Amino acid sequence: MSWLQLGGVVRRVVADLGVLGGMIHRSRADKGLWPQSGALLSSATAVPEEVPPAAGRGAKGKRVKRRKEVFTWNEMKKVKYNSFCNKMTPSDRRKVKQMLSWLRCSERTEVDALRKLHVSKELYPSSMRNFCQKFMGHVTEDLKNHLIELYPYNPFKVGQGQGSEESRRREALQNVLFGLYGEFVARDLSEQTEKYRLSAQYSDMRGSHMWYASARAMKRKLIYHAGPTNSGKTYQALQRLVEAGTGVYCAPLRLLAAEGYDTLNRQGAITDLITGQEMKTSPFATHSACTVEMVDLGKEVDVAVLDEIQMIADPDRGYAWTRALLGVPAKEIHVCGDDSVLDLVQRFADRMNEELEVRHYTRHKPLEIEPKPLKDFASVQPGDCLIAFSKKEIYRLKLEVESQTNYKCAIVYGNLPPETRRQQAELFNDPGSDYKVLVATDAVGMGLNLSVRRIIFTKIEKYCGTTNKHQVLSSSQAKQIAGRAGRRSSSYEKGLVSALNKEDLKTIERLMDADLQKQKLAGILPPYEQIEMFASLQADEVVHNLGRLFRAFAKTAQLEDGLYFMCRTKDIETMGRLLTRFTDMSLEEKYKFVIAPIDTSNRDIVLSMLRYVEDFVKREPVCVNVRLPKPNSETYLHKLENCFKILSLYLWLALRFPDEFVEREKAEILLERCTHGIEEALEKLSPESVEQKRVFLEAYIASPKRSARSLRPAPAKREKQKKEKKKRIKGKKER
Repeated sequence: MSWLQLGGVVRRVVADLGVLGGMIHRSRADKGLWPQSGALLSSATAVPEEVPPAAGRGAKGKRVKRRKEVFTWNEMKKVKYNSFCNKMTPSDRRKVKQMLSWLRCSERTEVDALRKLHVSKELYPSSMRNFCQKFMGHVTEDLKNHLIELYPYNPFKVGQGQGSEESRRREALQNVLFGLYGEFVARDLSEQTEKYRLSAQYSDMRGSHMWYASARAMKRKLIYHAGPTNSGKTYQALQRLVEAGTGVYCAPLRLLAAEGYDTLNRQGAITDLITGQEMKTSPFATHSACTVEMVDLGKEVDVAVLDEIQMIADPDRGYAWTRALLGVPAKEIHVCGDDSVLDLVQRFADRMNEELEVRHYTRHKPLEIEPKPLKDFASVQPGDCLIAFSKKEIYRLKLEVESQTNYKCAIVYGNLPPETRRQQAELFNDPGSDYKVLVATDAVGMGLNLSVRRIIFTKIEKYCGTTNKHQVLSSSQAKQIAGRAGRRSSSYEKGLVSALNKEDLKTIERLMDADLQKQKLAGILPPYEQIEMFASLQADEVVHNLGRLFRAFAKTAQLEDGLYFMCRTKDIETMGRLLTRFTDMSLEEKYKFVIAPIDTSNRDIVLSMLRYVEDFVKREPVCVNVRLPKPNSETYLHKLENCFKILSLYLWLALRFPDEFVEREKAEILLERCTHGIEEALEKLSPESVEQKRVFLEAYIASPKRSARSLRPAPAKREKQKKEKKKRIKGKKER
């Protein structure tokens, strides 16, 4: 029974009680058994004196036809189709259609249908279209008259305030029509709405802090170490971690996790190293250093350190920081980063009813912007770091600097293995080394301790994969990179920042002076258990395609307003689509494969992943199947980088499927050889002769880019194939 039906029943019962009460009052009053005042009857149920005892009849005893104010869909369905609609005047028919059109186009109706009736956005248009058609076929005269009485002058026009007659009519009209639509949905679409209701229930991510029972059972304390780079905030947090009996350090990168592992062990805290690709454990370890995705939420510790907390707002990996902040069972949680997410962490603390202490830090050494830009590459000095945003630009800058100066250049960019990046940083930091200049991408902004005197921005625009455009650096990115200059451990008294031209230097100065943009939302992704429950309600074709499954989940997911956003799942959806044909895999197995950290735009890595999955489905031992390239190849370094990524992928999968991926030791040996090969290749990028350098680098830069946004052949090859196909078809027709 709907609320409108219940209201009508209540009104009829109250009216009948009033009539009955009046009859009893008069009969007992005539006998002297009841007072004449009628004070015991409420004004709402008292019957006026002019109403005769035979309620519902006229003065001559004839029954009076009363207008019916409560209408139900079941009663409308009893009316023969189009029995009254054809009798309506054109004017009345137009008004009824206009009211139905207003109901269908109303944003409030769509929202109420979703929240109250569980009508999905995909189902709403067709359900409303069917309702309007059936409504016109089964409309009754009483209902039509009632709607005409409520008909506002223009239902699409907003009334003059809440108390206006126009608004009251529109509200009453909304209640009548939406009530009938609700009964129609409950009668004809119950199966679809129940399925969507369960899907919405299983994809409800509100109150996600209550998922972590161990953390909620503890009285935790949050300490926020807020400050810019080179302010000592992470150092202070690690000192507290060393003093604790047990603890965990959560780093954003493998390189930082390895550095924390070395630091803690050096200071006497026996520590394990846990990353996605490797595990170094000790039987007497009391601490652990891990990447943030690998933190164990089932192990209680005294102190936890969560580094680079501002990445909680990262569109790709932010969910890992959210999960760690909400779920780490530690008595003290030290979070380190800039103050852009301080308000967000405060809201989390209030929601979890936990104490938050804030400690502010300032830079140990000043950071200044040079008044003039760099004249040319001949003006580069020892301790300088040139920033670019592509690998080819890195090699071009290295060539220019080494040809115009007597300094060798170390190289750091994202595709290099962590060990190689550390080795290049050590070459640059060593005063006795010939490598006096560093050429790097924004990868230097996190995870490396560098003795940099001056940061030189060769460009201020960076390619954004989301928009497929080059965008100017944000204030946070510029400060993170520039903060590498003048570190506390370096021998320089201050840090300097410069650029290659006046326009870029002015932009850098503006970015450095700007306040950090406050981040208001934290990233979140559903755990596997929630995906599994949601998948139980979906069709087989959706379950087999995890890309479609994640998209369907994102559509129905309910997030807490003003607190979370759903992280991007582009790579997950791509791999899920590619693994659709493997129907023999369980959902959990397929889920572990699609969340593997790989770049789906790299063709070699995607093909290697598919080969591993094919062997895995056959339930046979999965071999590494990687051959290191020959050193004399022009694309030797590029091939080594791809081999390193494939071997890292194999090790990542071997931790999840140890019984199937059996060549872990072989993969580790090949990975070490691959790392040494990359280091040697980088050394060969600095031959004695400038001409040899130019020939070597130009050959590398001109090498074909092996991108795999598409596995289709090159355009020229496709055109050739089309022409050959046309010739074959033409030849067949002639024969």
